[in-house]
Amino acid sequence: MPDGSPTETPVVFLALPHSGSMCPESMVSIGQASGGRFDVSIDAQGSSLLVRNFNQLWATALNLPERPKYFAMHHSDIAAPPGWIDVLIDTLEEQKADMVSAVVAIKSFDGMTSTAVLDLETKARRRLTVTEVSKLPPVFDGADAGALFGINPERSVLLVNTGLWVCRFADQPWIEDVCFATGDEIRKGEDGKFQAHVMPEDWLWSLTLSGRGLKVLATSAVPVVHFGRTPFAMGGERKPWGGAEKDAWVPT
Repeated sequence: MPDGSPTETPVVFLALPHSGSMCPESMVSIGQASGGRFDVSIDAQGSSLLVRNFNQLWATALNLPERPKYFAMHHSDIAAPPGWIDVLIDTLEEQKADMVSAVVAIKSFDGMTSTAVLDLETKARRRLTVTEVSKLPPVFDGADAGALFGINPERSVLLVNTGLWVCRFADQPWIEDVCFATGDEIRKGEDGKFQAHVMPEDWLWSLTLSGRGLKVLATSAVPVVHFGRTPFAMGGERKPWGGAEKDAWVPT
């Protein structure tokens, strides 16, 4: 029988990288990240060097006298419903995964997300669209995503986003051996012209974890809003745009 002693609340280190500002909508999902099931310890790191932000926050968690059970990250332009950490950790435990990332739409009107799939045989990668994600289970892995494009499950790797995610931390043997990085280079194309090429830090992180045999998942079960700045212009040679052609008369 229980002895009546209090149960220790698991600690989540919530990392908040930013470049000097946070969108107001983020404050709600940061402040209400858990419904009370977890002790959320928040730390922010501001710099225009994105990857350094991530690595400094990871190092801060490593240096804590008692390492947190979980490490989570919330970008400064993201908003999610209250209790999102609870949902991601439940998924992590139910699926016996090592990392779970929420799918985030890219800030454009083409419907792309920053979750992708990599074919290890061809070395080609492809982003998932919002429509394609809707055809997948609420929680999916590389095999699920690759199946959309006929990729053999054994060579399909899921590349997830770092906007909103959680992973196991305390007592994990790999956490001192990894870091965030970007893969930048200049390549010459078939047309003979040089082009900048990058492997983003989130996708390299996914490859690092998958390469260590860790289970990386993505989920659409947590609704996420990605905030940005959109210019709305008119005049000159611009054509009329917008879904509404007229307004309604209302009393003043």
